[in-house]
Amino acid sequence: MSKGTKDYTVVIGRATADPEVKYTPSGTAFARVGLAVNRYRGKDAEGNRREEAVYYNAVFWNKMAEMVGQFVRKGVKMYVRGELEFRKDPKDPNDSKVWVDLRVNEVEILEKMATTQAAPAPPPKPAAPTPASWDDFDDDIPF
Repeated sequence: MSKGTKDYTVVIGRATADPEVKYTPSGTAFARVGLAVNRYRGKDAEGNRREEAVYYNAVFWNKMAEMVGQFVRKGVKMYVRGELEFRKDPKDPNDSKVWVDLRVNEVEILEKMATTQAAPAPPPKPAAPTPASWDDFDDDIPF
């Protein structure tokens, strides 16, 4: 590989599930989120638009993982940029499957979460005390 080259992949898609933030034994945060993208595949015989869904496995690390865990929910549209990583199952070195992850370096949430998808609301504040009326006072005040 020559100096000065970079391999970046950009994906704009929707989260396929709520992200779950996990931590490595050393305490580093990470999260995996599936991203669904509809690719245009021309028109069918009747002239209708044909699309196919393509899925990416995006991996977030450190503060970015925690941010994604807090603000992203299933269906939220995101822009992600990162590098492709290829890995094999470490438990089965003879397996020929290769997993492809998108290790995200940059993320932008492109839309707000719907109110039904929002993170849990904070507990309600206690109600303000109602003002006392003169009837609430005792008559045996010493002055």
